[in-house]
Amino acid sequence: MKQFLIAVLLTLGVFSSFAKNIQPVENVGRVVVNLPDISSFAKTVQDEYLSKFQKLSFRNQTIQPGVEYFVDAGQGCATLSFNSGYVFTGEICGNINPGQLVTLNFTALHLEWDAANLKTDVGPSANFFILTNLGTPVSSTSSALDTNYISKNLFIGKPGNYKSVFYVANTTDVIDEKAFTLSTPVSINVTPKDIREEITVQFLNGPEKFSFSGTNAAYVIFRERAFTEVGKTLLPGYKTPYGSIGSILNYSRLVPQTTPYKLNYFPVEQTDQSTSTSQWILEVVVNETQWPLSFKKGQKQVVPIEIINVNDFQTGKSGVFNFARKDTKASGTTQWTPILTSISSYGDLILNNLPTSTSLLLLPGYEYLFEFFIQDDLGKLLKQDTVILDLK
Repeated sequence: MKQFLIAVLLTLGVFSSFAKNIQPVENVGRVVVNLPDISSFAKTVQDEYLSKFQKLSFRNQTIQPGVEYFVDAGQGCATLSFNSGYVFTGEICGNINPGQLVTLNFTALHLEWDAANLKTDVGPSANFFILTNLGTPVSSTSSALDTNYISKNLFIGKPGNYKSVFYVANTTDVIDEKAFTLSTPVSINVTPKDIREEITVQFLNGPEKFSFSGTNAAYVIFRERAFTEVGKTLLPGYKTPYGSIGSILNYSRLVPQTTPYKLNYFPVEQTDQSTSTSQWILEVVVNETQWPLSFKKGQKQVVPIEIINVNDFQTGKSGVFNFARKDTKASGTTQWTPILTSISSYGDLILNNLPTSTSLLLLPGYEYLFEFFIQDDLGKLLKQDTVILDLK
């Protein structure tokens, strides 16, 4: 019996030994993302920032700024979303180590520029990028700003080296750039260099004696490519035979005045014939007659436009007329090209007679043929005279 009790006690002693402990290891860290303090910025900037702010995200999950989160270890990036194309944002990333707290602090740049040197009357506009120190656009500035419509923006991203770049849209031609180091929130004013060139358009022999009839107007036109239909030069708002306004990108319409027009445009280096810019056309068009302009730097371009007054007949009778321009073909022969001065009900330019006592706009450098008609009392249109006007 005694031996039995000893055996039982020994057995109980084996099963009553202490339990083993399992200690798991945390593989998570902690992260806090802070938004920039922009209290030093103008109140209008602060208000725009607050009104456009949508959310703060970390690893594509919405979080609250200034709040500590337990997250999986490893690389993690925070991003900001704004409901505005004028607030640029870049991401900020950090490596989350197990058991450690990582703080990611966004900073901010409020950039304003004097838009006076970026405004043009015709031709390509100015665009804007913010680039990293590696020369790549920050994440949400891949679509650049058109400076014709905005003259300030707010960039929120990580501290570092950046560069603001103003350039001619759809080209690699830089207008101006400014490098800066972004640590704490800062507001910067920039005055971009003025690289614009000038076109002078002057109306001669003015003021006009009569009103202008038909399609009489002067246009400075920026085209994507040449419009080559024989005998026609496409004008803004008028159709091609195929029903579109062709390749016009923008233009300025000029009416006669005593002081010359001074029109600004950006010069463009058109060296790569494989790009669309090599087909860009800048020209003055007056009554279907072109005056080619250059995109090159340093060009002093002056365009004279003649004001021609077409009077009634010497007897005082009124009549009608049409006119044509003398052109030289590639073969060397010449022809009179009728000028289309009216618009059909379909919006097409058509040939039509104009009344006498009308003023016209014409480009010099050509001869123009005028044919005059009068209507007799029986309604018959009778040709009366032909006049050649030499403006060469």
